[in-house]
Amino acid sequence: MLPDLARLLAGYELFAERNRFAPERNEAALGAALEEASSIAQENEADEPAALFYALSCRPRAFGKEHGRVTVHFTVEHARGLGLALTVDVAVLELLRARVVRRAIDLTELRAWFSAHLVSIPRKPWPPGDT
Repeated sequence: MLPDLARLLAGYELFAERNRFAPERNEAALGAALEEASSIAQENEADEPAALFYALSCRPRAFGKEHGRVTVHFTVEHARGLGLALTVDVAVLELLRARVVRRAIDLTELRAWFSAHLVSIPRKPWPPGDT
């Protein structure tokens, strides 16, 4: 499930604090991004990472100067929360984000890219040793 605006902002405050930068933001743009992501994903969790990435990337200054870094971080963490991992380095996501900003990739191609680069995270039995 995509975060609501309050959760997104709380996560951003924590990320900014831990990375020692001022949490500049445009709350209206972030709220609109979350609405767009929800509309794109249409309650399909598998589409949420691509939808969130696309909607945030389309608003390139919503997180101030750290927008790219924060967009990538939230996308990776959201996927992880769904039990998914991206099979590429974050540098690749930065390049992909630049393509979205320049409108050099459309939503259909982006969804296909995410589908090809997201894998399920294997769950380990608990307690260890149980099968």
